[in-house]
Amino acid sequence: GTWEPTTLDLNYHFVQEEAVAGQADAQRLVEDIIQQDLDHNFPLWRVHVVPVQDSRGLSIIVLRIHHCIGDGFAIALIFHSLARSEDGEPVKETALMRKLACEQQREQQTCSLATACNGVARSANRVRSLVSNSSVPFRPFETETKFTKPRAERGKGFRFGTRRHVVYVPAHSLQYVKNAKSEDGEPVKETALMRKLACEQQREQQTCSLATACNGVARSANRVRSLVSNSSVPFRPFETETKFTKPRAERGKGFRFGTRRHVVYVPAHSLQYVKNCKNAARMSVNDVVFSATSGALRRYCESRGDPAFVEGGFVRARALIPVANPDRGSQHPHDDLA
Repeated sequence: GTWEPTTLDLNYHFVQEEAVAGQADAQRLVEDIIQQDLDHNFPLWRVHVVPVQDSRGLSIIVLRIHHCIGDGFAIALIFHSLARSEDGEPVKETALMRKLACEQQREQQTCSLATACNGVARSANRVRSLVSNSSVPFRPFETETKFTKPRAERGKGFRFGTRRHVVYVPAHSLQYVKNAKSEDGEPVKETALMRKLACEQQREQQTCSLATACNGVARSANRVRSLVSNSSVPFRPFETETKFTKPRAERGKGFRFGTRRHVVYVPAHSLQYVKNCKNAARMSVNDVVFSATSGALRRYCESRGDPAFVEGGFVRARALIPVANPDRGSQHPHDDLA
């Protein structure tokens, strides 16, 4: 598609819904709103205001934006512009605003010659990027290796098999990954892993030949165990049978999505509290969210007397991640969507 000039019909884009009595009524109204498709005769965004009469409830603003208008980062900028402080005034500063302000201040402090040089360098980089991107259809995407099928065969289109496979990543510390760079962002000369490897090598050199032979046997046995474990993945359950998911036999018949969308409401909470938990545990906000999600799944299953949780055994849960892989050679319009 292409960008086209348009005019805004404020009566369409801003909708004042009828006031509802309480929070439950508001949530039901939101469920009805999201069933409505955006009208392609107008720009693909719409704002609905749902007033709640109950003083204990919160009124709701539903901002519906088509993904073609922006991705997560661009839409986050919209949310920043809409954010208000507790006194109703626009938020004067956010983390993103501080970062942009520091960048602007740094550029203003540079001399005019440096600014000119930076401008020339950026322009040259844009030209290089333009030439590089324009030449993509006329050059190989990647080097021909044994890891991928020949380019001529891949050009015919992807055809996926009917069986899924799982690649397991060993458990590892996210904190170690974060520690792999110093405070100034430069690579560190020595890491905990480097020191551990050096100590391991020194210890192995000092051990007797019998201990070395025993270690070799143990490593070989571990490799065999890993090979058997990975080879058996297609023949064992992807995850533990729990009350949270449908039975495996029913899921094996295929997924059938309903025609009605639903909304999951997250209770109002303090982002600062989440950050305090993150800082206390020395992890990321994502780690806190995943931990809270895991706890919610556990409490849901325990409340229903799930044997997998009551018995206290190891439970494996699986999450699905959408991946875009359009089939450009197909004639069906759905094959060109992710």
